This record gives sequence, structure tokens and C-alpha cells, in this order.
Amino acid sequence: DKIEYEGMIANLGVRWDFFQPRASRPALENKVYGDRSEWIIDHNDVTDASMKTQFSPRLGLALPISPRNELHINYGYFFQMPLFDYLYTNSNLNTTEGFSPLGDPDLKPSRTISYEVSYKQMVSDDMLFDVTFFNKDVSNLVDNNTFMNEQKGAFTSSGYAQFVNLEKVGVYGAELFLKRQVGKFLS
Repeated sequence: DKIEYEGMIANLGVRWDFFQPRASRPALENKVYGDRSEWIIDHNDVTDASMKTQFSPRLGLALPISPRNELHINYGYFFQMPLFDYLYTNSNLNTTEGFSPLGDPDLKPSRTISYEVSYKQMVSDDMLFDVTFFNKDVSNLVDNNTFMNEQKGAFTSSGYAQFVNLEKVGVYGAELFLKRQVGKFLS
């Protein structure tokens, strides 16, 4: 929804995302432990992938301070499922052909909480200055873990790779922007 008042424009919204993978994966968490000297993929011991869902609120505010400057504030939650390759690759669980990664249909979606504050100022009739500060907290990015058999202190060539979720990463920064319209001597 868009709400307009004198001196403020607000964009409000909520999004509901869901994904049902309708697949299962080997219950590897029950098989890989300790020094990882042994692992067995039991094709009969499987875990069903769960449905992933999230409500994602969004808020955007534009606050005109004067005819020549304004303040913007944006806040929101975002949900993104991993690529299907990460979910369904090697679904027949073939680990005899080297390190072909095992997909995991129960990978969690990437979740981002983002906010930014931006200030725009008309420096002159043909020049605009904009500064933006932003922060994003992202969880559940996808990585690839390799598990190898260890025999007498040396790693052998047998093992497997699996797509896994990372914990959390933070992204923050600032952008400075100066724009001038095409002029007589400068373009």
C-alpha cells in the first residue's frame, strides 16, 4: 500500500513466501560424527524435507525536507530459496564417481534483514548529491562441504561433497553519489 501525507510518502507491504520441496535426503547427520573416519550413506535412512515459509514485512519512507532535499528510509525482510541445483543435484546419491556433490532438498532459504538510510540534496540546479548507508544481515547462504575418509592419518580419495547452509554474514557500507546533468562544457 502507498500512503501519502503532506511531508511523507510511505510504502508498506508484506510478502508471504513458501516452498514445499516434496523430496527426501539421506539422514547423514546420523552417520558422520567424531573423527569422520567412517561414513556410510544408508539409502533407507532418509529425512523428509520440510516446507519453508516466511512472512516478509517491507517499509519504505520518503520524507521531503525541503524542495531541494529529502530523506529515504527502507527496511525489509527477504526470502530466497537456493538454486534447484543445490537442492536436487545427484538425487540418486551416487558417491562412487568421486566428489559429485549431494544436493540437499532440505537446505534452508537465504534470509536477509535489510535497512538503509539515504539523504539527497540538490547542490545546484544541475547537480545532485546522494549519500546512502546500508546494512544487511544474511543467514543460510549455501556452501559446499567435503567429507573424506581418513585412514591411518592420511586422507584417501574416497569421500563425498554436500551442499550445506552457512550461519550468518553481515554486509554494511555507504555509497556516495554525485550526479551532474549534461552541461555546456561538461558531460
